[in-house]
Amino acid sequence: MIDGLRVPSNLDADNFLSGLQYKAQPGDIFIATYPKSGTTWMEVIVYSLLNNGKPFDADIGDYLMRTPHLEKVGGYTVSTMVRP
Repeated sequence: MIDGLRVPSNLDADNFLSGLQYKAQPGDIFIATYPKSGTTWMEVIVYSLLNNGKPFDADIGDYLMRTPHLEKVGGYTVSTMVRP
């Protein structure tokens, strides 16, 4: 539990709380899906659309850097990312 919210035990409390405080910036893209309904698939589709159809498995490191989970990495990390 973090601030009364039930969250997975592997989430860092500071990152989670800073993610809640994050204010969206122009150019941000949020992917929101229901649990277990194809989140990774949707991330791959959006990644491919933004990268001229380049599949993510051609550069897994780039894919992971461009598709962070706000609740895991925190607001500061997301605020310093290069926008699409």
